[in-house]
Amino acid sequence: MALAFTGLLWRVRLTRYYIVLWVLVFLLGASLAATASQALAASKGLQLFFHRCGNLLRDAFEALIRLVVRVALAAVIVIEVIALAFAAPIFLLRGRDLPAIH
Repeated sequence: MALAFTGLLWRVRLTRYYIVLWVLVFLLGASLAATASQALAASKGLQLFFHRCGNLLRDAFEALIRLVVRVALAAVIVIEVIALAFAAPIFLLRGRDLPAIH
């Protein structure tokens, strides 16, 4: 490719500034082609990486939801115990047994 480009510049008479411009355009195109090739090769690995990141994010979100549910359940149990502690004298005054806590 570079040989054909050099041959083209050799046969076509251009001023010095145009030759510099053509060389810059050629280098830019070659670097973009190399970047696209590397991106295509890396994209196969990136798919696996993003899939793993998605799974990790989903697992972390699931663990967070489980933690919130367990904290809420613990709060409900604490509230039940406190409510039973305040209601115990009333049950005893009425002559009833205290309800069981599950």
